[in-house]
Amino acid sequence: ALHLLEPSHPDWLPPVLTCSGLHNVGLDDLWAEVERHRELMVANGGREEKRARQQLAWMWSMVDDRLRAYARRSDLGPELEAAVLAGEIAPTAAAERLLEALQR
Repeated sequence: ALHLLEPSHPDWLPPVLTCSGLHNVGLDDLWAEVERHRELMVANGGREEKRARQQLAWMWSMVDDRLRAYARRSDLGPELEAAVLAGEIAPTAAAERLLEALQR
């Protein structure tokens, strides 16, 4: 079943291991794989690449959140929300009006 999933990095294919914390079985093998994965990702730049993508995603998430909050606080935000809820304007048209107003 794991072969159906896209690997998180082309250099790493997650091994299938069995372990039990309750019975203390296979934990050393599991931890060895965790360490092997980290070493590989540091060596091939995958860890740094993933961290950079996370930083970029964080930046855009903050932009999205702040723009949304700004739009909702604007004079037009509540008016357009009410119009969409009442079925007086399509969501796409309301979004366009709001974005145009924010660009000014």
